Amino acid sequence: MLPFVVLCTMNSATYRYGASDQAFYIPAVVLAMHPDYFPRDAPVIRAQATLTLADDAMGRLSSVTGIGLPLLSFGLYAGSLLLLATAAWLVASRLYRTHWAALALLAALTLRHSISRTGTNTLEGYFHPRQLAFGLGALGVAFLLRRRISAAAVAVLLAGAIHPTTALWFGIWLAVAVAINAGVCLLVFKVATARDVTYRQVLPGAVAAATVWQLLQWFGAVYVGHVIKSASATNSVFALVLGLLAFLYLIATTLLLCAQVNVVAADRLYPRALLTPFTDDVELTRGDRETYTGQAKAQRAKGFQHIDVTFDGKEPDDPQA
Repeated sequence: MLPFVVLCTMNSATYRYGASDQAFYIPAVVLAMHPDYFPRDAPVIRAQATLTLADDAMGRLSSVTGIGLPLLSFGLYAGSLLLLATAAWLVASRLYRTHWAALALLAALTLRHSISRTGTNTLEGYFHPRQLAFGLGALGVAFLLRRRISAAAVAVLLAGAIHPTTALWFGIWLAVAVAINAGVCLLVFKVATARDVTYRQVLPGAVAAATVWQLLQWFGAVYVGHVIKSASATNSVFALVLGLLAFLYLIATTLLLCAQVNVVAADRLYPRALLTPFTDDVELTRGDRETYTGQAKAQRAKGFQHIDVTFDGKEPDDPQA
């Protein structure tokens, strides 16, 4: 890990915007330690500092421990790089087959961009909250690859508390998986529906199905990692088969329910009377009548067959009904 920290620091030299970055963060930390400082600029500093918790946390940590800001910043800088290196190693060890490939990824993270032309750099040569947030976000990715959903969520939330915009990218990355599933479900609901429907009409069910699909995938990964992996050879076979059957059943049920959500929303088959499945002594709403009419007409076996549906009682729009 030490070569990683040294290479990151060396390759971040001549970064242009370090002074301008610290021109805000250092006064914010000092103001958290001494609220009476900066009597004129305090409102401006506080307005920006409220976006993150890093400034207040650093100020309180320095006040409690008595560690000066230069030494504290150096410790946080080294810690953020070690955190990033650990996260990268965990990700690489999950994706690649050899340790050499993981080392190659760590080496690639230390490389700098065209600083002389763009002023950008992969990593800063000083402590910055977004660098720590990036390390936490990368650690969340590593946890996600290992199907530790709760740990991944905690890591991204901590990153959001430290630097919201950096954590936002990791939140978007996690949302992409749901978006891809939603696109697949959207296409399936559009093509598989017998009548012509718009993408807007099938969108609610597609989003719901994609979300449940992703949750079931995460739960299935946790189930495999904790139940099947720790079971004996015989029990693991039964656990895998039964778990797969349960997964397929839940997926099929979810898709059917989400398709029904699209039907109810598109045809406005609501509101519905709650007691209709249990008793005939109930006043049917217009949604109930349209639903029962559609169910009866769905039983038509021939094209020249005609089905008329009538109900006892008055129409729900009748004021005397």
